[in-house]
Amino acid sequence: MASAERRNHATLYLWLVLLLSLIVPRNTASAQAVNETDWTTLLRIRNDLKFTNPGRSPKANWKSLLRDVIPSHVWKTLLRIRNDLNFTNPGRSPKAYWKSGRNCEELFGVICDDLGYVVALTLYGVNGSLPNAIGELPSLAFLSAGNNVTSVPSTLSLLSATLTSLYLSNNQISGTFPRGITSLTALQQLNIAQNRLTGSIPVGISRLSCLTFLRMDGNRLEGPIPSQISTMAALSYLSLRNNQLSGSIPASISRVQALQLIDLRNNSLTGSIPSEIGSLSKLIWLYLSNNKVSGSLPSTMGKLTRLRYCFADSNSLTGSIPGAVSSLISLSYLSASGNQLSGSLPAGITALSKLGFLQLDHNALSGSLPEKMTSLNNMVYLDLSYNALSGTLPSFCSHAMGNLHTVDLSDNAFMGTLPAGLANCTTLISLDLSNNALSGRVDGSLTNLSSISSLNLSRNFFSGALPSLPSIDQIISLDLSHNYFYGPGHITDNQGRPLCQSAAQNLFLAGNCVVFNASFAPLCSSEVQRDSSGCKVFCSTNMSLSGQPRENAQCGGLGTCEAVVANAAPGGKLSGSSGSSSSSSSSSSKSSSKGGGNKSSSKGGKQSSSAAAAVDGGRVNFACNCMTDIAVPTANGMSCTLISKCC
Repeated sequence: MASAERRNHATLYLWLVLLLSLIVPRNTASAQAVNETDWTTLLRIRNDLKFTNPGRSPKANWKSLLRDVIPSHVWKTLLRIRNDLNFTNPGRSPKAYWKSGRNCEELFGVICDDLGYVVALTLYGVNGSLPNAIGELPSLAFLSAGNNVTSVPSTLSLLSATLTSLYLSNNQISGTFPRGITSLTALQQLNIAQNRLTGSIPVGISRLSCLTFLRMDGNRLEGPIPSQISTMAALSYLSLRNNQLSGSIPASISRVQALQLIDLRNNSLTGSIPSEIGSLSKLIWLYLSNNKVSGSLPSTMGKLTRLRYCFADSNSLTGSIPGAVSSLISLSYLSASGNQLSGSLPAGITALSKLGFLQLDHNALSGSLPEKMTSLNNMVYLDLSYNALSGTLPSFCSHAMGNLHTVDLSDNAFMGTLPAGLANCTTLISLDLSNNALSGRVDGSLTNLSSISSLNLSRNFFSGALPSLPSIDQIISLDLSHNYFYGPGHITDNQGRPLCQSAAQNLFLAGNCVVFNASFAPLCSSEVQRDSSGCKVFCSTNMSLSGQPRENAQCGGLGTCEAVVANAAPGGKLSGSSGSSSSSSSSSSKSSSKGGGNKSSSKGGKQSSSAAAAVDGGRVNFACNCMTDIAVPTANGMSCTLISKCC
């Protein structure tokens, strides 16, 4: 039986060799000499045959003869396309590349099938309209054109049976949605984002039932999202962001069970989030930010167990966060800031072990934080600012949360002291606890925060000496203003280096009870100049030591403690006119005229006496202080003692 089969194969192979000898001239290897009809016949023979040794079959041996030779009528169509196109860079256009002949491999941006028919066409740098002749490429399945295309020919509709991918993003296509596109019933991927389309989304787009990928973002489309979108059963990626769409989110969208991404950001959508959205079991990305969506978050969202990214910020959502959120076991990012959400943070949120980004600022949330909040070990970014949250702070980084880099709990009503676990947050880059009712001493709570660059503890009730910093190498912004810190104004890091050696651009110590002595300790050396270690005290672009404690009695009789340093240039010694306390106002006036110093300030409606000193190229104002015996070096080496009154 086996020998008979081998004889049949040998006989068939001899017939094929004979057929080739009749078609292909003996003295040439040029595939272009083969009649196009015979090429088609040979390919059909090749594709229908099976061989015991594929490596020696015509499927392997005929590739050099049958590959990428474009039929004459297709070549003529390509030439018409080439001649009708305009390019922003003619040297890199098909007019330059399509000169070598009819071999498809040598044509830039062109891919052919085995018969030489064009199946993919990529045209970059097109300037103007796409040629009508594109619709005459009968096998075209992929078309991409970019940069400055202004219109799409209606002849694209002729490709309804073949075109599966159409990429026209980042062009200048204007007017209403191109009508010919809605006839491309074989289309699977459509990207027409970042153009200038106007008008509404055509209902006819629902005819594209094979579509899996749809991007129409970055246009000027308006009106509602058509409910007929429900017929696009294969759609998995839908992006309509950055348009002017209005109306509500159609409940019928829930019938598109294949959806994995819905991006409706930056429109003018109204109404509520349809409860039916919970049936989209494959949904991973949901973006609803910057719309006018109202109502509450539907509890049915708890069914979206594959949801990883949920952004609903900057809307008009109300009500509480549903407890069903605990079922979102895949959730990594949750943002609903800038709404009107109320109630407490549900305890179930602590079950979201993958949650790394939680942004619920600018709402009306109240109550205390869940006890197990610190168990969220993947948490990186936490922003609950501008709410009405109360209670004590959770012990961050005590047992988990070791990856935190940003915490913002400002503008709430938290009380108590800084948690001891905070010292373990070695990855923390930004910490903002301002505008709360926190109290107690800071002391060593900050010294281990080796990555901190922005620290804001302002407008609380912290007391004690100014805290030591972990490292001045990272500090960019430090705000300890409007607390009850007292004692010498001297800030160093855990290596004893003064803050002036840092690259800090923002320093706020206003409204405390700190006494700044003759050495001007919180900033630099007694001469206040750039030293060998690169002291940058006067490089700070926003430095304020001014202000008044909310209760002067807390200063222990010191009264107002104010000093301002602003607009000062690097380097330079403190200098000023000599004089006594009785002439301090005139000293300030003279310094102002020479070095640009501030005029005497007014606090609480009262005119203050001042003791000002000019800095070479900048200003230093010690106005309205209770600082005594301040030795201010003068230009000639003399020093004068200025004693100013309290405001």
